[in-house]
Amino acid sequence: MGRKGVETLVGVFVLLGMLGDLAFNIGEPVRSARLFGGALAQIEAANAQDAISDPEQYEQTVGRTRDALGAPVYEAEFETGKSTSLEDLLRLAQELREIAVSAPRDPELAAIEQRTGLNAREVGALRLYVVGHSNQAIADAIGITLTEAVALVGRILTKIGVDSRAEATAFAFKNGLA
Repeated sequence: MGRKGVETLVGVFVLLGMLGDLAFNIGEPVRSARLFGGALAQIEAANAQDAISDPEQYEQTVGRTRDALGAPVYEAEFETGKSTSLEDLLRLAQELREIAVSAPRDPELAAIEQRTGLNAREVGALRLYVVGHSNQAIADAIGITLTEAVALVGRILTKIGVDSRAEATAFAFKNGLA
């Protein structure tokens, strides 16, 4: 397989892994396990297991799904995903999109998003930040890397127009987030 083919399969791995994480986050752990299995099949087909840029983060993400389903069910669904064609995995991704779009929104969260301009993930991170959690603690709590947490906190501070933890805390109190 040529370099371009390997790069394509690695890209498919990344996309399927992200969709697996999304599936877990919207309450679809079976689909999550299948997508993770399909993702690994793509990376194995490219013989590029070393393309997993952050194996610890990958294992943590996959581990949440494994814990939710229990190891035997997870392994069975993961193996199903590994043997699923790419076309069927893409159909599964489309089903996932439809589930995510049709999921009812929490009215309180929708009001907070409208009032503050922050999405649910940002609200959660801000709540952790204003009570004194470190960037590493925020990363651990929401299942992202430290680098991603630093960038997320920076985006939040920019979005709400503040420069410090004290100003962020005042914003959180003013908007009913703390």
